[in-house]
Amino acid sequence: MSENNRTTIGLTPENKGTIEQVMSNFDEKADAAKFVMSLAIENGIKPGKTTNTETVWNVGSFDPDGEIRDLVVALYPSVTSPYVAVEHFINQGFQLLDQHLEENKELDILEFV
Repeated sequence: MSENNRTTIGLTPENKGTIEQVMSNFDEKADAAKFVMSLAIENGIKPGKTTNTETVWNVGSFDPDGEIRDLVVALYPSVTSPYVAVEHFINQGFQLLDQHLEENKELDILEFV
């Protein structure tokens, strides 16, 4: 399957650990992923590709209306594989969150709003 038709979104093993640390702040793992995706974009992370990921979400359940895909394409018109970029933003966002947790020992969502 080509990357243009990606049907899954995954996390690196390290980020699977980070998501577990912050779940008390979110109802669903997908909510946490969407939050850190926005965090990555806000912090200037550029679209890319993350390797060594393990599937966590099916695109159809993570982005049922295609709104996230459309947002990525609108923000980054040169992106030809939006869900590859989404996966990258999510994994980079969890790395940013992990750095925050290392420095502050706890997560205060309001610091990011």
